[in-house]
Order: sequence, then C-alpha cells, then structure tokens
Amino acid sequence: MFYLRILKFLTIIGFINCGKIKLGEIKTGHGSTKHISFPFTVEGRYKFPIITTTREQYCSGNTILRRTKRQNNNGTGGLNSIEEYANYIENDDNKFNTMTFSNSDFALRSVSTYEVSADANHASPIGLTASMRAEIHYTHMAVRRDPIITSNVREHLRQMDRENDDEAGHLLASSLGGPGVSYNFVPQSSMVNRAVNVAGVVIPQPGWYEVEAMLRDYLTEVNGSGHIQWTLVVLYSLLPNSRRPTDFLLSIRFYDNHHNLVNWRREGAVRGYHFRNVPGAACANANHPWWSH
Repeated sequence: MFYLRILKFLTIIGFINCGKIKLGEIKTGHGSTKHISFPFTVEGRYKFPIITTTREQYCSGNTILRRTKRQNNNGTGGLNSIEEYANYIENDDNKFNTMTFSNSDFALRSVSTYEVSADANHASPIGLTASMRAEIHYTHMAVRRDPIITSNVREHLRQMDRENDDEAGHLLASSLGGPGVSYNFVPQSSMVNRAVNVAGVVIPQPGWYEVEAMLRDYLTEVNGSGHIQWTLVVLYSLLPNSRRPTDFLLSIRFYDNHHNLVNWRREGAVRGYHFRNVPGAACANANHPWWSH
C-alpha cells in the first residue's frame, strides 16, 4: 500500500499486489472523501507497464529481468485520471500554490507545489512539487539551456532527503524545455532515471530517459507539425521523516497542429507511465520501510 502526503491533510491510498493496482481514494483531514479512477486497472485495459516492487525483482544482481510488454490498446479512460488528478491539485488553492505560464517560448504551463514544515529532522520548510504540466513543441528542443546543477538545486535535493546513490533527476528534461530551477528537480533512483538497479541489472519498467527519447523522436519526426501534452503527478509516501518522492505518474498525449490526437507508431495517441522511485538503501535492507509503505 502506498500513500501520498499532501501537507498533512491529503492521503491517496492504492494497493499493489502481483503487479495489479486497484482503484484509489483521496481522503481529506476534514472527513470528506473524493474518489478517483486511479490510472491503473486490474485487467490491464490501459497501456501501463505492469509493475511489481518486490525486493528480489528490483535488487537482484543475478537475473536480468524482461520488461513487461504493454498491451496494444488505445483506451484512455484511466489516463484521464492522471490529468484529472492534476486538475484537482491545481484547483485546491488552500493546500497548493500553482504557478501558470503562458509564454510560448517555454514548455511549462503550470507547476503546483505545497509547503512542508520544518521538523526535528529538517531545519527548514520546503516546497515540494506535486504536479506539472507542459506543452512541448519542436522549438523547445532547440533552446540551449545550462546543464549545470546549481548550488540552490543541490541544496533543495539535500533537503528532500536525497539518498547517496540518487541522481539529480529533471522532472521535465532540459532537452524538452525544462528549466534549471529547484521545483523541476527531485532525487531519482537510477531505477527510475536509467531503469537499472544498484547491481546494474535492467528492471521491468521503462527508464525515464527512454520516455524522454521517445518524446524527442516524435517532435523531430513531425518537425513543427505537432506537439505533446505532458502531465506529471508526483507522489510522496508516509515513510518516516522523508520528503523523498516515491512514485511518478506521467501522462503523454501526441497531437498534430490542429490539436487532433495522433496514433503515433501504432501504439496509441495517449500513453501513461508509472515510475517507482525505489531507494538504493532499500536493496541493502530487507526491513527498510520502503517494502511496507
């Protein structure tokens, strides 16, 4: 079971069992309940890789695991819920601070963050990214951006409880128009960023870099005759005293210049991904809180 901590009032509950994820539920601290269609189905009707998070699968150095083949199905109902979830976050002004952007020179359209207070383990409060949206065009790939990670970003990652073997992960890649500012970075396991575990073994989920490469391929192929709608929700668990993200939910939509969906490469116009941010320390410790969160 995993949880999303939004301030101290919001909890999302899901169930993972043998790679099957049931419907989710959002509960607020005031007793009201909002149900959502969580973006995965037991039947696998939507195009999400089936993901399990057993320690053996993610940490074994003995076996190269095959990635789960996605179903060729263009159903989009489950994917809509990621976008609806982002809407829910953006429209809740009491818990989230949402910045919107309209400059077409930049890919980002909105960023929603929420404040986490200082505590016994963290001297300073911090703003954590809950959701982001972008509209990515070919021209955004042509804009050169400084790849250097600034001292402000490094400090932000440290305050997010970055593990020793975590990478400084862009949420929206600089090669797709992502900015080099703190809210666009999180501590990412190499299991997310490059789809390899601490033993260097391939794991059964697509790498973040693979999805980024796919988006660049589409934009290069259409060469200004289309764009991509990119929606991300970041989940944070109730692991003890941790600000580190545990899951990323990403929805991708391919469009032409008339805003018609494009069934690109016959794999569907709308695609979704679930990335589990397993910390390297969990591989060394069977009793790590990750395996029970």
